[in-house]
Amino acid sequence: MPTRKSERVSTSRTAIATIPGSDFRVLVRDISVSGCRLSTDSALAKTGSTIIVSLAGLEMASGQIAWVADGECGVKFHRPITEEAVDQISGAID
Repeated sequence: MPTRKSERVSTSRTAIATIPGSDFRVLVRDISVSGCRLSTDSALAKTGSTIIVSLAGLEMASGQIAWVADGECGVKFHRPITEEAVDQISGAID
């Protein structure tokens, strides 16, 4: 498994994930500037699929699903998000 380049921060924020053809509610389990880990009861897309993650009050982040296992998936963002966005999502700032 490749080494991560940025530190992930644990969180438990609800978001909407969009893959071609459907939207579903997810829980953001951890996040960094380069990606995140999502969990959901919905059927997840396959590895390599494009996904858009939307959190209330924050910009959308598009990425590629890097892995899928046991109701969770890892997302590598197409473009990094800001450290400030990571802090806000993780609850470090309101």
